[in-house]
Amino acid sequence: MIPKSKISLIVILFAAVTMAADDGIIIRENQRTLEQINGIYSQMDPVRYSPPPDRWKNLPRTRELLTKGGTFRVVMLGDSIVNDTSRSCWNLPVEKRYPECKIEMITSVRGSTGCWWYKEPGRVRKFVLDHKPSLVIIGGISHRGDIESIREVVRQIRAASDADILLMTGAFGSVAPREDDQWQRISNRDHFSEYRKGLELLALDTGAAFLDMEAAWAGYIRGSGKDLDWFKRDPIHANERGEQIIGRILESYFSLPASVTPSAEGKAVSGNLVAVDEKLFPNLFVWTDTCNVYVIRDGDAALLIDLGDAGVLDHLSKVGVRQVEWVMFTHHHREQCQGYPRLKGRAVKIAGPEAERALFEHPSSFRKMKPTLGDAFTVYGSGYARPPIQPIHLDRGFSKMDTFSWHGYEFRCIHTPGNSPGGMSYLVRYEGHWLAFCGDVMLDGARMHNWFDPFWVRAEPYRMTLKRGRSDQVLLHVRNFRRDVQEHHIEIHTPPGLVAEPAFLQGKISGESQEEFPVRLKADGNASAGVSIIAIDVTLDGRSYGQWFDFIVEVE
Repeated sequence: MIPKSKISLIVILFAAVTMAADDGIIIRENQRTLEQINGIYSQMDPVRYSPPPDRWKNLPRTRELLTKGGTFRVVMLGDSIVNDTSRSCWNLPVEKRYPECKIEMITSVRGSTGCWWYKEPGRVRKFVLDHKPSLVIIGGISHRGDIESIREVVRQIRAASDADILLMTGAFGSVAPREDDQWQRISNRDHFSEYRKGLELLALDTGAAFLDMEAAWAGYIRGSGKDLDWFKRDPIHANERGEQIIGRILESYFSLPASVTPSAEGKAVSGNLVAVDEKLFPNLFVWTDTCNVYVIRDGDAALLIDLGDAGVLDHLSKVGVRQVEWVMFTHHHREQCQGYPRLKGRAVKIAGPEAERALFEHPSSFRKMKPTLGDAFTVYGSGYARPPIQPIHLDRGFSKMDTFSWHGYEFRCIHTPGNSPGGMSYLVRYEGHWLAFCGDVMLDGARMHNWFDPFWVRAEPYRMTLKRGRSDQVLLHVRNFRRDVQEHHIEIHTPPGLVAEPAFLQGKISGESQEEFPVRLKADGNASAGVSIIAIDVTLDGRSYGQWFDFIVEVE
């Protein structure tokens, strides 16, 4: 006997589905809620997909409706794979990005069916045109390689409608992306199938937009670390997690760049309090004084990440906050927490890195006018402990990879020392996006804040020992993180008695690669015994950065 709750669900779904006379179905309602799909997606690593920037030239109505608002009606046409795509409810997170736009999705599908069937008389009218679409998405894996039938369906739509059209390669089916020969066929233009090449040419020829869903989906599968079956409900079809891969790719595809996204630059609310992005993150604010203080709001409650001089407390009422429940410190430096005395009497709980608990709770033990190498938290004789003025009790200490929940927000605690000895960054999932709050670990332009940048140039070994009159080799690793060719000029500055051969390196490194350069270091008879720092002076692409790197040589 079927439970009543199941019967109710069946009735609701049946009411949302129209059975066409020739076995196709038309679904007019979302098959899941935003909360449901976000819950499913939270089990997965984020989908990272960069859509082609020129896609909007063939999606003029789509772009106008998303940015200016109105009813945006999308017809999805194809087979059961297209139904899986629809069941991802990709339209719901897109709606969150563009709240002035109401997206109505109509799913017109028939199992194992492509445009060779839909092109027959009356079917384009029934499954597409009668729904007055703003956008038609044609996808799936059942077109039998028949490009001309897809062309005919596009022609019929164009003859009766000014809707945008998006042609999309299929996902799932029997494809195994981890098999290298199949991955080559999917990702390497020289190995594309005739159908894949033909579909892109058809889009170009008819003025339709194009999305290579198969390559985007397969790339995620290869990098996921999960078995393909973890994303499938049967040998052909996606399960709820697999559907979210497709859905989040579509979400990214229909996301405009920040420069044209409403309120992307932030809006001042009160004083230095700024709404980070009213459309994407309506409950996230930033206050700037001695540091950046982030405010996450839920109703009339808030959680702060760092505190600064606590000036933010005077402005929270402007965004409806009555009670700060938690302050999560990224690290102990006093510019993050000097406003702590203002929290007294407010019933606020404090959290921070467990590795820095002593620095928070016993700050006077670490304040010294002349730190030495024997002291805790020193580097080259200089302290990087800047403890608060008075003790701060931690109600919760976070260790590496701890989790923390607040009002439905799930935080992950990442150990990121460098700027401070036990610094912590906090990652939180919000509406399908990952936000990272990293304190002072990163500076403007996303540059790491550290004493010696370890990325561009690195000596191996970092520390070596030489006897007078002897030589040894050190390898300089030079890395190019950029996509374009990088030109470098690197000088090795040695003290008297030490000689580097060659004394400078000059050349080019191709994009996203690294090279190793052997350098022979010799200590002559005049070299002073003891430890010396060998400075590495770097110029990249004509810009001098100075002596950013080093390594150590001890002469015996």
